[in-house]
Amino acid sequence: GDQPKALVASVRAAQAAESVHANGEAAALYARALQLWDRVADAEALTGHDHVELLRSAAWTNDREHEPGRAEAYLRAAIAELGDSDPVRRAQLLELVARQQFNLGRSAAAAQTRREALALLPEGPSDTRATLLAGMAKELMLESRLQETLELADEALEVARAVGDQVSELRALDAKGVALFALGRHAEGEASLREAMARAKDQDIFYFLSTHVNLADSLAVAGRLAEARAIADEGLA
Repeated sequence: GDQPKALVASVRAAQAAESVHANGEAAALYARALQLWDRVADAEALTGHDHVELLRSAAWTNDREHEPGRAEAYLRAAIAELGDSDPVRRAQLLELVARQQFNLGRSAAAAQTRREALALLPEGPSDTRATLLAGMAKELMLESRLQETLELADEALEVARAVGDQVSELRALDAKGVALFALGRHAEGEASLREAMARAKDQDIFYFLSTHVNLADSLAVAGRLAEARAIADEGLA
């Protein structure tokens, strides 16, 4: 019945589970922490996080567990609680909402949400702007809107490189490479995808492997089956 200690233990356990990709366990532990929050005085001081951040963490683990509807509900609650007090943070939460909308097949809503998020940002390059633009490029690529993909990917690359956002740069290179391949510009597309792969190798295993998938697919569509098989085998290994 020691609710303050239970709250702290739930948050710490959730973070530990998340760190080893046990996302289902992490999601359940964040839900427990959220249930305890209002019962504990000084919850923010005890946990080192505010309630909005806890909602965001719960959303993220549900996203990783392939529960986009639940993730969006947490994010909507976080946005409602935040209000208009912090436009950049609101834009970051909206970017995560857009991901869930796209995963739920609501691509038009996702695009509108990203535009709403961009409108909240101050002028000039920023990590949040890079993240939003790279996400738009990836989603346009998945919808085969190829020319738009190239335009957004180039804009995302410019912003990402200006602020040193390597993940957004990798996502933009990946989207650009697939679009170029689909437009028949195979040499340029392969160069973009191989650059993404080389850059991701020592930085981000998720994007390293997703670029293997996209390069293998693109090579296969281009009729270069032996090369596609080699890339797929490398990714599996």
